Amino acid sequence: MGQSVDSRVKNYIDPTDNMLSFFTRLNYDYKGRYYATVTFRADGSSRFSKQNQWGYFPSVALAWRIIDEPWMAPAQDVMSNFKIRASYGTVGNNNVELGYLYSEYLASATTYTDFFTNMLTDGGSDVIAANSNLKWETTVTRDAGLDFGFFNERLSGTFDVYCNSTRDLILLYKLNTGGYNYQYRNIGSTQNIGVELTLTGVILDHKSKDLSYGLSVNVNISHNENKVKDLGGMDEYVASTGCFSANYDNADYEFKLTPG
Repeated sequence: MGQSVDSRVKNYIDPTDNMLSFFTRLNYDYKGRYYATVTFRADGSSRFSKQNQWGYFPSVALAWRIIDEPWMAPAQDVMSNFKIRASYGTVGNNNVELGYLYSEYLASATTYTDFFTNMLTDGGSDVIAANSNLKWETTVTRDAGLDFGFFNERLSGTFDVYCNSTRDLILLYKLNTGGYNYQYRNIGSTQNIGVELTLTGVILDHKSKDLSYGLSVNVNISHNENKVKDLGGMDEYVASTGCFSANYDNADYEFKLTPG
C-alpha cells in the first residue's frame, strides 16, 4: 500500500498574532430629516513591522428623509417613505497567509510515496524575502441609494449604486534574483461596481386579538462587475479556492487573475 507524506518546515513556531482596535462614532440628527454619521477606527496588527502596524480608516454617511419635508405633504397620502443617502468609507485587511509577513520566511516541503511504487519524489524549498514596508490592504467603499415606500409600506424597496476599490493588495511577488523565490508586496488593486434593487410587497397583513397572519413577497435584482486593475507589473496571478470536499477530484480549484 502506498503512503504519501507532505511535510512543511517553517522558520518560526506558533507566531504571535495580536490585534488591537479603537472605534469611535458620531451621530447627528436634525429635525428627523437630516442625518449624518462619522466613524473612525484605528487597527493595529502584529503581522506588520512596527512602523506599519497601525492602519486608520475613516468613513462618513449622509441621509435626507425627503418625505418629511413640508413641501412633500401632498404626496404623503401615497408615499410613506422617500429617503436618499450616500456613504464613503474605508476598511483595512490584514487577513493574509502568514504570521510575520514582513520578515524572512523559509519553507521546505517533501512529498514521496512508497518505495516499491517507483514513483518520482518531489522536494524543494521556498525562501520568501523580508519586506519591512508591507502595510494594510485598504478597501474604499462608495454608495449612493434611496429608500422608498408606498401605501403605508405595503410596497417598499431600496435602490443602490456602489463602487468599491481595494488598493495595496498583499500579493506574493515572484523574484528572479537575489537568492529568494518570492516576496510579499503591496502591489495589487481591484474594483467592484454594481447596482442592486430590492422590492417588498405586503399582500396580506391581518392582525387581531385572536389571530394574526400575513403574506409578503420579496424581489432582489442586482448586477455586479469585478475588475483587476493592477498586479504590480505581473501579467497574471494564480490563486486557489482553498476549498475542501469529500470529492477529492473537485476539492480545490486554481484560477488566474489578469489586469484589465
